[in-house]
Amino acid sequence: MRISSTFFLLLFAFNFSLKAQLSDLEIAESYANSGECEIAIVYYEKLIKSNRSKKVYDNYLKCLIEQNQFDEAIKLVKSFIKSNSKNVMYKVDLGEIYLANGEVEKADKSFETAIKELDANQYQTIAMANAFIRLNELDFAYESYIKGRKELDGKYNFHYELATLEGIRGNIPEMIDEYLDLIAENPAYLNTVQNALGRNFDFTETNEKTQYLREALYTRVQDYPDNINYSEMLIWMLLQQEDIYAAFIQTRAMDKRLGENGYRVLNIARIAKGNGDYKTAIKCYEYIAEKGESNPYYIFSQTERIDVMQEEIFNSKSINTEAVNRLDGEYKATFNALGLNENTATLLMHWAHLKAYYEQDADTAIVMLESAMALGNIYPKIMAYIKLELADIYMLKDDIWEASLLYLQVDKDFKNDVLGHQAKFRNARLYYYTGNFAWSVAQLDVLKASTSKLIANDAMELSLLISDNLALDTITLPLEMYARADLLYLQHKDLLAIETLDSISLNFPGHSLQDEIFFKKYQIAYRVNDYDQAVFYLQQILDLYNEDLLADKAAYLLAVIYEEQYMNPEKASELYQLILSDYPNSLYVDDARKRFRILRGDQIN
Repeated sequence: MRISSTFFLLLFAFNFSLKAQLSDLEIAESYANSGECEIAIVYYEKLIKSNRSKKVYDNYLKCLIEQNQFDEAIKLVKSFIKSNSKNVMYKVDLGEIYLANGEVEKADKSFETAIKELDANQYQTIAMANAFIRLNELDFAYESYIKGRKELDGKYNFHYELATLEGIRGNIPEMIDEYLDLIAENPAYLNTVQNALGRNFDFTETNEKTQYLREALYTRVQDYPDNINYSEMLIWMLLQQEDIYAAFIQTRAMDKRLGENGYRVLNIARIAKGNGDYKTAIKCYEYIAEKGESNPYYIFSQTERIDVMQEEIFNSKSINTEAVNRLDGEYKATFNALGLNENTATLLMHWAHLKAYYEQDADTAIVMLESAMALGNIYPKIMAYIKLELADIYMLKDDIWEASLLYLQVDKDFKNDVLGHQAKFRNARLYYYTGNFAWSVAQLDVLKASTSKLIANDAMELSLLISDNLALDTITLPLEMYARADLLYLQHKDLLAIETLDSISLNFPGHSLQDEIFFKKYQIAYRVNDYDQAVFYLQQILDLYNEDLLADKAAYLLAVIYEEQYMNPEKASELYQLILSDYPNSLYVDDARKRFRILRGDQIN
């Protein structure tokens, strides 16, 4: 189709009309912003005669340099220098033109003149340094700050700006010194400096940067013992490096020097506990306890110290009888000193757990928990946790109905709470142990929608175990036997559990429970540190049941053993990759991907 010339005339007229409605400044900016500097210059050349604003000047100069019209650019800048000689930034602009034209000596001379004429002005100093940074003239930026510091004579020292600049220049010792001078001058910048160092340093590595910072902080702590900011910075760095014991030593020294009550040391103790550094945590608590019973943190130190000792035992892969006996003695001494009250009820619950599971004294544990429940002023959630612990111990003793009653009470009292969901799950599991599979599944189906991902996943796994192994078999005896073995495992009756599992395999060969039987045997072997046997059972699942529900879990756990116990990253990587490729919908995909990338050497944020 032919387009008539009339159309082009109308289009030209429309554009002309549109431009006519805009001012020369708007037109110039429009062309400059769209990269059409050649046209923009025509308008700026006219504008600059009547409008000598910074915006017009900056845009005009930028366009002239971009178009290599250096003579016009020099003429423009010199005219502004003549009319405003006190603004030294025009000398920087002049140097920029020379630099763009390849006249380096002239550029340097102009830059040096600008710095020489710089007055005691904080904001102009920063503006000049930023201009040099933009031009990648970092040495001149440094000289600007030094001149500004000299002119201002202590009123403003540009520590933060210089630290940032030195970081860009790669002068790490100088950067660190400026940051440390900054927090000495203004403690309010402590968090700012920590955040800046956190962005620039990888504290998981020991290198020249972290070593210099550590030595510089130790030196300043010794040279300026009254400046707590240096001590706080050193403690912060030690924690970043996960050198928690060294952080404790510094915190203890700071506590003594300032005559404090140990609250800083208590924080270190809790960090140590969270990181599994139980020895350091216990040392922290012992230091606080030495301050005496009148100290406000005395009870915390005593109760939390015992918690740490117990957590260390519970997290151990084998039972240390000596450690158990020592902890039992600590509990006795603590209750002799503090007595049983609402503040020590949780501690008594933990002691009861030790009695039941590590000393096989369930009867004493029940008496302890019942005495705690007899206290009338316990916080409701603490009471609920005590009931759950008591119910679990009743289950250890095969007192199923007492256990169920307690689970139901907690479920009723905390129906819409995760605590109530936990009680419902344990009760559903209890009915599974007793062979009441229909009622168990009904409760588990409700829990699949729990707000707790852990409870929802556990409910899903148990529900699938029951439904999958009943769907193809009208005989419930094999699943009843397996559930009984599951309960025996929970009760730490491993030999009886294995005998029961073997009976299923013997009496019901080829039953669909066989992969679960292998998995339960893996759990028993792993609990007693028999990793070779554990690997055998997991490998059996992968070899014989690689399309069943437990296959992805078996692959993941097998990978973890190869990574953490056998120190075989190649085999672990192979198994993590298997999960990613063959089981993309697995619950373990995210963790498997992360572990695989770490083993491959990827940088993980």
